[in-house]
Amino acid sequence: MTKITVDWKGVTLEPHWYAPNDVKTKVDRFGKRGGYRVHPAGDGHNVSGNAVFYRSLEDVAQHLIACPDWGLRFKTPAGAANIFYDDIIIDGKPR
Repeated sequence: MTKITVDWKGVTLEPHWYAPNDVKTKVDRFGKRGGYRVHPAGDGHNVSGNAVFYRSLEDVAQHLIACPDWGLRFKTPAGAANIFYDDIIIDGKPR
C-alpha cells in the first residue's frame, strides 16, 4: 500500500479523503466527486473544477510523480484540508 505524507510545522499530515456520496463536495474537471484530490499549480490552482479526483493512493502517487508541479490536499489539525505542493513524501522518499 502506498503512503503519502507531508511534514508541516512538526506534524506529519495525511491525504484528505472526500466521500464520494457527499453532495457538498464539488466535482472535478471530469465531473467526478470523491476520493483524493490533486490540484495543478498556477492560476486557478484552488478551483475544484481544475482538480482531479483519484480513488487510490497508488494513482495519486503516479500522478504526483508524473506531474511534479501538482499538489495534493492534506488533512490539517486546524480544520480545512490544505493543498501542499512541496516536500511531499511518497513511500518514505521525497517526490
